[in-house]
Amino acid sequence: MCMVSSLLLFFSNSYLQLLFGRFLVGMSCGTAIVITPLFINEITPVEWRGAMGSMNQVSINLGILLTQSLALKYADSYNWRWLLFAGSVVAVVNLLVWLKVDESPRWLLDHGFVAEAEVALFKLRPGTYQQAKQEIQDWQSSHAQNRDPESSTEAHSPPKLWQYVTDASYKKPRTVILTILTCQQFCGINSIIFYGVKVIGKILPDYSIQINFAISILNVVVTLIASAIIDHVGRRPLLLASTTIMVAMSLLISVGLTMSVSFLLVVATFVYIAAFAIGLGPIPFLIIGELSYPQDAATAQSFGTVCNWLATFIVGYLFPIGQGLMGGYVFTIFAAIAALFATYVYKRVPETKGKATYSDVWAGY
Repeated sequence: MCMVSSLLLFFSNSYLQLLFGRFLVGMSCGTAIVITPLFINEITPVEWRGAMGSMNQVSINLGILLTQSLALKYADSYNWRWLLFAGSVVAVVNLLVWLKVDESPRWLLDHGFVAEAEVALFKLRPGTYQQAKQEIQDWQSSHAQNRDPESSTEAHSPPKLWQYVTDASYKKPRTVILTILTCQQFCGINSIIFYGVKVIGKILPDYSIQINFAISILNVVVTLIASAIIDHVGRRPLLLASTTIMVAMSLLISVGLTMSVSFLLVVATFVYIAAFAIGLGPIPFLIIGELSYPQDAATAQSFGTVCNWLATFIVGYLFPIGQGLMGGYVFTIFAAIAALFATYVYKRVPETKGKATYSDVWAGY
């Protein structure tokens, strides 16, 4: 779908073709952003889940950086189509790689293909076939123990999205997922990602593009650092540190904009991006599966993605309006939301590091 949509955009000669191509791009990206974290969570050992889950965000940031790099050369009225064509090249490479990838062993197990699950897991693990078989048996035991005691059904089957949204038995993970995935956006990251050139350009018009490009590089580097430490430090400490620093930096960005202090604005923006990349960037999508029953994870991932993109739309649409009305003071709103979110994380979000079962994660909550 991504390949087709990119080619459609490349060859488009009308506004309707562009709209349809963008619609297909959205469908393909929406599918990928649900499936990728879920697949990583299903195939990765518990002790590596944080590092491997963070690679999803690293890849997204690398994609943004690649696009911005190409835009430096091709973003003009003559060459813009080649930017869109690049998406089809990436899609073809991705398709060829996926042809060599086996189905998730956990999915195979959940659908009754035990022998196939053992073979698939054996290919993913460095040990013997017997060790892979034992891990499958451990999954089966964990699955049997992982029924929700609040559920009214004897068997815990994967819920439909509407059931997940409305059924009280999913309240704990649903509420935390909703809060984390929406607050990731309501803390204001895309005010910088979407409008960084415009925001910084008000004070440093000659350097805004270079600064925005440097921000993307920083985002990649710090997310890589996060992937290296997340399984040692834990999710909660990184989320708390990330959002707390973002509170302070949002206030300093506001001061830098309103008082036209260019040095303060640039430094605060870079620290803000680094703080986001160390915690609030990579953790939300990887933690969804860790907060959920294995059989609920796909629905929970879909729910979290919908929440996240609705919040992205709200911030993307309202930020220019808010900036027009409030100027630099609009960042004080992001600071307030980040402060409230940090408090919520401290009180309500369980640590998932090293915990293999739903009951382990939610013990004490």
